[in-house]
Amino acid sequence: MGFVVRHGRRIEVETLDTGAAPARRKRAPAKETFARIPHDRGMKLYGQVGGAPWIILLELDRLIFKSFGRNPVRLANQNLKAAGMSRTAKRKALRQLQDAEVITVVRQGREAVLVTHHWHPLKP
Repeated sequence: MGFVVRHGRRIEVETLDTGAAPARRKRAPAKETFARIPHDRGMKLYGQVGGAPWIILLELDRLIFKSFGRNPVRLANQNLKAAGMSRTAKRKALRQLQDAEVITVVRQGREAVLVTHHWHPLKP
């Protein structure tokens, strides 16, 4: 038994045991990853670039997500090897995306290129 005071009067209260609250169900982790590409911008870009630039966009989205939203990110050749993309195909696709004003590329000697994705907010 406990008491509360309301309007200067002491009121006796009894705590009821309603049982345990239902546990919050956790969502099962996704077995595959998803890209966050704005629909309107993606449709507009579809007519401007082909397949390889789309692979790069998906990889950039994954890298930004994995780095907790950090933008710009470094895009190494190893990142695209799994998709079967060569260095020259990567260079050409980056140029196409840069011409379409989707990304900005900064090359620093022999290091991996630093890519800023314009569809995501900047977060150094």
